[in-house]
Amino acid sequence: MSKIAANPGMKEKYPIRIVSFSFFVISHYFFTLVIS
Repeated sequence: MSKIAANPGMKEKYPIRIVSFSFFVISHYFFTLVIS
């Protein structure tokens, strides 16, 4: 039960907006790496 209750806290710490931005930056970096 403790682990399940801790899940919402983790989601609040890492909002979807930040995760999406990080994914965008990593994808952009990877794309640039492949092009070079």
